[in-house]
Amino acid sequence: MAKKKTAAITGVGAYLPDYILDNIELSQMVDTSDEWIMSRIGIKTRHILKGEGLGTSFMGEKAVLDLLEKTNTDPMDIEMVICATVTPDMFFPSTANLICYKTGMKQAFGFDLSAACSGFLFALNTASKYIEAGTHKKVIVIGADKMSSIINYNDRNTCPIFGDGAAAVLLEPSEEGYGVLDAVLHYYQKDNANPHRGVYELAMRATDAHEGARHRVARFFGAEDDEIVFTQNTTESLNLVAYSYGLSHVKAGDEILISTMEHHSNILPWQMVCRQTGATLKFMECEPDGSLDLYKVEQLITERTKLVALTQVSNVLGRQYPVREIAAMAHKKGAVIVVDGAQSTPHIPVNVRELGADFLAFSGHKLYGPMGIGGLYGRRELLDEMPPFLSGGEMIETVTREGATYAELPHKFEAGTVNAAGAAGLHAAIDYVRRVGFDTIHSREIALTTRALEKLRSVPHVHILGSEKPEEHCGILSFTVDGVHPHDISEILASDGVNIRAGHHCAQPLLQHLGCSSTARASFAFYNTEEDADRFVAAVSSLRERMGYGE
Repeated sequence: MAKKKTAAITGVGAYLPDYILDNIELSQMVDTSDEWIMSRIGIKTRHILKGEGLGTSFMGEKAVLDLLEKTNTDPMDIEMVICATVTPDMFFPSTANLICYKTGMKQAFGFDLSAACSGFLFALNTASKYIEAGTHKKVIVIGADKMSSIINYNDRNTCPIFGDGAAAVLLEPSEEGYGVLDAVLHYYQKDNANPHRGVYELAMRATDAHEGARHRVARFFGAEDDEIVFTQNTTESLNLVAYSYGLSHVKAGDEILISTMEHHSNILPWQMVCRQTGATLKFMECEPDGSLDLYKVEQLITERTKLVALTQVSNVLGRQYPVREIAAMAHKKGAVIVVDGAQSTPHIPVNVRELGADFLAFSGHKLYGPMGIGGLYGRRELLDEMPPFLSGGEMIETVTREGATYAELPHKFEAGTVNAAGAAGLHAAIDYVRRVGFDTIHSREIALTTRALEKLRSVPHVHILGSEKPEEHCGILSFTVDGVHPHDISEILASDGVNIRAGHHCAQPLLQHLGCSSTARASFAFYNTEEDADRFVAAVSSLRERMGYGE
């Protein structure tokens, strides 16, 4: 069956005039005040287009040129332009056609739409129909108005509200499905029913959406559909393994081996198992640069080791660990390996078969998906023999007064109403990651990390945790600044528009091992820019001076 063609926004451009009219200046023009405006409207400033003979088409031209440059689009490839405006330059020719002429879009036809505040949405919907019908492949929609040309600056009720500006989007056909937000919204609007609980059409669509997401997740990790259990997050997935597998397979005298680098979510469940079973919890200690010595690890895995739990990528250091090699060591001694994939899955390709993972836990929001959805991969033969983690609706085959038989995999681990909308969003997020490609993701993150790390090395009093090699950080830079508490670092950087995390990052044993109690942590993703990296470095460089150290 052919995939449905939809219209996708593939680029955005914008323009704002340089002149800013603030409330103080406006209060000199009309009987108003900053307090009056802020208490009733909440607008502090607005942009105003100044200049003889400049109208809406001037701003639309700037927004379109910005769009064409960002998307590397030839203006001759644009087939149609729709401009949503209530302030056209003139009635004829249309503002859209003027913009086409000014920007070199000579193959496009254009027209204006006038629907006030709904104009852009009306234009967007109109343009999408041309895309979906297959008659056009590249359409630009512009929203632009020079409201200052029609506003009465003697009316204090209206003149503070409006300013001037323009934005433009490029629409192109797509068969890739919905984006994350659209996928969640589409589920609630079109498929919102309880999966697996009805045979009517709506319930069947809900089931198909939920199981389609499971199939996508399974393919993403190189697993089978019935080896993927949906959970809320990585933490729940790890607890599922601990309570269901750990308590039923670990006994007194056994050993569980974890690393010092683990997130608390991969420490506390194993502490619980050891307390309840009498097993012993042992730690793999990392080297000063955050690496693991495989010879030392091999000595720790003995015949008494029943389970090894290890993060694939540290959420503090960004260090990737040799899971495949450690899995082979564990299997040689008859132990299973549990992999915390929360930090690795957004950055590197993860194949559970190639890793030799028996279990792998992950979170949807780390993969650019919604919060509240995650998953657990479990090797089928292990999941099959494990008791359920939770009991209740839909995880059973039959229930009597005396007992119950459980549903087949993976449903025996999914009690109660599932997060079907979250699963739909996760499906879309994985499609997005696949379209971007891990080669692109990796190269961008390494480039940004390298740029920031090299510049920070020249900044006095700044100390980077972990490796000196940027490629061993997976986009994560944890650091301290002499004399400045990490929480102060975070607050000062936030005032510069740079948002980082500060604290112990739910990894207190690691920080204690490295000789500190908390750090600041910057995390780069492929969508960040060189300007983001430079702004981060500039903010860090000025920290001590702004704290009063005079440096």
